[in-house]
Amino acid sequence: YREQAETYRSANKFADAVTSYEKYLSLTDRSINSRIRYIQFLYLADNYDKANKELTDLKSKVKDFTKFPYLYRLDAIADYEIGIKSKDKQKLAEGLTQINQLFQQKSVKPLPIDYAYLGKLQAANGNDSLAIQTFEKAISQDSSHSQDLYDALAKAYLNKKNYKAVSSLYDKMISHGDSSLSNYSQASADHPDTSILHRADKYLAKVNKKDSTYIPAYVYRAYLNGLMDKNVVSGAAQPYYQKIIDLSTSNPKFQQQIATDPKYKKYLITSYEYMLYYDFQKDKKPAAREIASKLKALDPGNEKAEALLKQK
Repeated sequence: YREQAETYRSANKFADAVTSYEKYLSLTDRSINSRIRYIQFLYLADNYDKANKELTDLKSKVKDFTKFPYLYRLDAIADYEIGIKSKDKQKLAEGLTQINQLFQQKSVKPLPIDYAYLGKLQAANGNDSLAIQTFEKAISQDSSHSQDLYDALAKAYLNKKNYKAVSSLYDKMISHGDSSLSNYSQASADHPDTSILHRADKYLAKVNKKDSTYIPAYVYRAYLNGLMDKNVVSGAAQPYYQKIIDLSTSNPKFQQQIATDPKYKKYLITSYEYMLYYDFQKDKKPAAREIASKLKALDPGNEKAEALLKQK
């Protein structure tokens, strides 16, 4: 079961890896090292609540983290993820203490993920200047993992109102032609420099050129273009919301995501809501009613759909 779990992990099937590792643990004496590995699997599966419970129990049995220094890493990650989710400043402060303790252990060679969480915790505790230094160091040390850090780095730059640096990030990604998508596109949305919104859209266009069915890129393009056309004057976001709707009927992968993942279902709901408003504003009443009917079928309690369908 342990080898099966590792195989699943290598294939990025983290939920299956957790299930297999739990079967392995049930047949062992649950050593500290095996439980540490289990917690790592839980993190990979984004099951932070369960990981934190397991970690809390493990911490009650291990009084001296220096004998198992990787517990500092796990504790810091748990504190960050739970602290961010619950907006718990104490958790975030404890996380920063734990990650700093990890860096002080001479027996540990810090990994890129350690620098990533050090920077995230520094930023979460209000030290954006230090966080920027940490993120830049992490990216320079391991460019293969740098994509995961651009979101946090962009947010730190934005908090410092360093729009020029954010623009440089987009230019760098565009020039590299990176096809992966980070949430840092969304991080640029809430500031006054529209040139950065244009850069973000240009980057996302590169993403969709490489993968014409990659839904999150269309979602962000719709969102960013909507910000540049808040009153729906030009309908700048319309092509991207329409593309999402089109893919919902033609792309089996997206259809499966809509059926199983609330996030993707919400993407489609938002697309229908925009198109409903867009067609109504353009006096395309029959088209708006057709969309409202589809929206109501997808989201039966949707108030926007119900309001339009009640009109005669």
